[in-house]
Amino acid sequence: MNGGRETSSGAAALSALLPEKVEGYAPAGPDRHFTADTLFDLIDGGAEIYRAFNVQRTVHRRYTHAEANDIIADIFDMGSAADACGAYHNDIREGENPGIGRESEYQGGSLSFWKDRYYVSVVAIHESAASARAVRAIGAAVAEAIPGDAAPPALAGLLPEEGLLVEQLYYFHDHHDLARRYRPVGGNPLRLTRETLGLLARYRGPGGGAHGPAPPASLLLLVRYASAEHAAEAGRAFRTALNSGWRDEPAMRIPTGGWAAVLPLDEVLAATLETPDRDEALRLVDAVSEKHRKIGGDP
Repeated sequence: MNGGRETSSGAAALSALLPEKVEGYAPAGPDRHFTADTLFDLIDGGAEIYRAFNVQRTVHRRYTHAEANDIIADIFDMGSAADACGAYHNDIREGENPGIGRESEYQGGSLSFWKDRYYVSVVAIHESAASARAVRAIGAAVAEAIPGDAAPPALAGLLPEEGLLVEQLYYFHDHHDLARRYRPVGGNPLRLTRETLGLLARYRGPGGGAHGPAPPASLLLLVRYASAEHAAEAGRAFRTALNSGWRDEPAMRIPTGGWAAVLPLDEVLAATLETPDRDEALRLVDAVSEKHRKIGGDP
């Protein structure tokens, strides 16, 4: 590293994914490269999110145009498709889907997408019709240059579709990651580590509109462990942490509000939280169980 620049072959390969000229835009200068340890130099205050998802390296390029405002492009090599997907879903995604990469969003001059092991951000300093075309063209060129196309984590395939707010899916590894979005109890009764993979989903209540007239009524938590034994142990500890009197009941009221249901499914633990009634709590975990049974594999 020298002044935030990384000179490895991996960094060069990352730069090669960016187009040289698009819609009259060209690089304003040399690319800047960052590792997980130096990413704070690029994103002061925001690097921890990418570090939580195991970012390996990042390339930063500024594009300039003689008659338009600059465009910033960043490619984050997250090391795996699961972590690239996790980085993408760190933010609420309610913008237009331009169909770039595996999942994408364009909103207010900013394009975000993920494909294979990469999370990509392309942002116009000031949005215009010309910059919007260029931002999309840069993103499309990067997506085309990425050789792989790994699928999202199979854990997402266990989510029931009915009521799911697809713009509000959040992935996590350990309890610090989860606490950024939701802290159901203190400590770490879920036994989360850097090796676990979790997914927090929000569901609108029955009869709600497209985005619900009020905040989502229920939360669904899915965690994949190294073994069924780990999932069962975490399930027992989590039930006790939610309600010390929880024994064999399939669902219980919890002091923080609403109902909860906790169900180990082989290596996966499913838990509903803040559901308005017992039936809804059981409906969600039963729907996960049915999907798990149909998949018949290890998500």
